[in-house]
Amino acid sequence: MMGRSPELSSLRNIVSRRYGSYLTEPEKLTDVRVLLAEPDETQHGVFVKYLTRCGAAVALATSGVECIEQLRAFQPHVLVMEPELPWGGGVGVLDWMLSDPVIPTTPVIALTAARDLDLLRHLLGFPLHDLVVKPITPRQLLTKIRWVVDFAPSLDKNGWPR
Repeated sequence: MMGRSPELSSLRNIVSRRYGSYLTEPEKLTDVRVLLAEPDETQHGVFVKYLTRCGAAVALATSGVECIEQLRAFQPHVLVMEPELPWGGGVGVLDWMLSDPVIPTTPVIALTAARDLDLLRHLLGFPLHDLVVKPITPRQLLTKIRWVVDFAPSLDKNGWPR
């Protein structure tokens, strides 16, 4: 029976130090409601599975109309949205959120694969808490959601500290 080689142990130590935060269990999102508005089935499947495993309650919308319905019914702590949603679009949802006094101010993380500068400039006119250009890993999304949940209550509607 042979022992572990020093090279293998050294390699594991390097990997652990460099990537340790990615190798540990993900932090929990217990009691956090996330509305994921994403039309791509592959993307929303991966994100829903990961966020649910981390303890979040996740609702899914695949269109602008569904997103508005879910905002009313689910009352999420954070909305993670693809701005290029069909049927109303993410920009339409953001316009509606600004004009509807009944909906509480919900922090928004926009995830986009768009490289259209006009769309990106248009999105910057809204009070987004984060704008992320895809690709993004589920763990990176978890980190962004955790930041928004922890710090958004101390920000005003335009994202400035209160």
